[in-house]
Amino acid sequence: MRTIMMFTFVSFMLLTISCASMVKSAVKDSPISNKVFIHKNPKIGDMAVLESVVDKNNPQASFIGKTTSTMTVKDIKGDLVTVKHDITSSGMMSISGDMFFEYVVDLDGNVKSAVLIEGSERTPLKIAQPGDKGYNQFDEVSTEDMQKYNAQETITVPVGTFECTARYYVDPKKNGEVQIYYTSDEIPFCHIASYVVYENDGYKVQPIVELVNKIKN
Repeated sequence: MRTIMMFTFVSFMLLTISCASMVKSAVKDSPISNKVFIHKNPKIGDMAVLESVVDKNNPQASFIGKTTSTMTVKDIKGDLVTVKHDITSSGMMSISGDMFFEYVVDLDGNVKSAVLIEGSERTPLKIAQPGDKGYNQFDEVSTEDMQKYNAQETITVPVGTFECTARYYVDPKKNGEVQIYYTSDEIPFCHIASYVVYENDGYKVQPIVELVNKIKN
């Protein structure tokens, strides 16, 4: 299985927020992820686009629409990489592209600083610490849990099929829910797809996001 870097948590939080003002308020009040997935040998212009997977059986699916998360390498200085994170959504729960995040991360994906940018306004964000929602370690899924969580070693998404590494994220605020992230160092920002597993519902697996576009220079 492939080795990986890290991932930013904010995309998933935004899937449940209905407008830009609420996004801004929620982000200011919540720590940003301490980790961002970053691929090996990043270059300016490298990009990955992930899109939310909407449950078609959800009666509110058309209301929710889809959320698109675009990660782009904007600058590299020594061992620090500046990443722009754009998030937009369709449907009635719309988020405009006028607001975006900017992270400065090291080559291991550790977030050194994060800001929310809206026009000329730059709002510094808190970085998650152990015990905070969004604090990420991403241990590899153990051999015994691979079967329990129906975790895969190969994942197919709209841009192709990839050998991958399955990683845990367990939200300390949500008992009985485990998010599984699939990553590969073959692609920019490593992130291929994510699923949530509901332990209290017979280990039901629900897809969350998948990779739909990528550029690697």
